[in-house]
Amino acid sequence: MAQARGAKAQLSCASESTFKTLGTLNPQVIPIVSESIKASRDLVSSAIIRGNRNPYQPVLGQKEISGDITTNLSPYLGKLFYHLLGGKASTGTTIPYTHTLTVSDLPTGLTIQKAFSDVGQYFVYKGCKINSMKITARPTGFVETTFSIMGADMALYTSSQITAPTDYTQSNVGGSFTGYTISLNEGGSSLGIGTEVDLTIENNLDGSVFVINGTGTRYSIPEGLVKVSGTLRALFESETLLNKAINGTESSLALTFQHGTGAGAANNEKLIITVDELIYKPQDPVISGPAGIMLELAFEGYFQNGSSSSAVSFTLVNTQTGNDLL
Repeated sequence: MAQARGAKAQLSCASESTFKTLGTLNPQVIPIVSESIKASRDLVSSAIIRGNRNPYQPVLGQKEISGDITTNLSPYLGKLFYHLLGGKASTGTTIPYTHTLTVSDLPTGLTIQKAFSDVGQYFVYKGCKINSMKITARPTGFVETTFSIMGADMALYTSSQITAPTDYTQSNVGGSFTGYTISLNEGGSSLGIGTEVDLTIENNLDGSVFVINGTGTRYSIPEGLVKVSGTLRALFESETLLNKAINGTESSLALTFQHGTGAGAANNEKLIITVDELIYKPQDPVISGPAGIMLELAFEGYFQNGSSSSAVSFTLVNTQTGNDLL
């Protein structure tokens, strides 16, 4: 029998109506660079003493479903953005559609399927939620994006359980954003000296909820407080950014990723990620050699009275209807 090949594998997802029950709502292919989602169970050793030094047989512990999805940022990851943040408002009756995603209660859950069709094996993970998302924006190349997943249960099948997922990467509207077309605003104005932004959004999921029901699976995965954090790297040309950090002055960041005109039609999609309110951590620039000096400022976002009423918000303009993101 031939070995399964990563090049032939496919990751897809569908939203669940009931937590930990096979999702069927708006199935979609997830384009990946790599993934590490897996199920595992600890072996619990026996401490019984029986008159010699040989141990008893261990037993299986609780199921642990977790891992990462690494991909490139694109305008057709809206379903994952929705499951990351939880709040969604969509406008438009024809293309283009505008979707505003903000922090709210998370959706019920996702079913994620890992398909090895060349050997007829399909790993299906139910009750999945997104624990965090991290992006790294640079002036060139693709925008590296990682979603960390926590799930409740896994089953193995010999046929696909997610039917006909939409694959936006196989159409002319599935292209990933690149650093060449990113624009960066800081404090409401264009920042022309930024070199890199790392942004992490964490849901602080509680993976400890197991009950006595004979399944060994998570009963629920409640979300905690959102944490928005990251690092801005910029050329050290003046004291402006550094003084904001030293004085604890509130600021903001907005990253705009755009294809074409950004109007939202095919090949003209746009994504704006905004942190309305943030504080920088003071950190002096260092001399690491004879080359140009860089300023590196960690930051933390929050909501106090920002216009989006959210610690972080996504504005996505593309060809998908609001229902496509659910």
